[in-house]
Amino acid sequence: MAPRVLVQEFLITGKLLTILNEFTPPPRQMHLIYPAEPKRRAKVQVFIDKALRKFTDPVAI
Repeated sequence: MAPRVLVQEFLITGKLLTILNEFTPPPRQMHLIYPAEPKRRAKVQVFIDKALRKFTDPVAI
């Protein structure tokens, strides 16, 4: 069973179909670990923002 985020494109195009929806596992937590800095670096903040959008968007998951 692959994470939905990895196969979303194939589900959208119809190359893959979801079956046994009633047996879908519960969502799993994800943690981002980064250094504590008084002022977070811009590239770190961009990554955090993008990860949050990607993994909290029901369409993307």
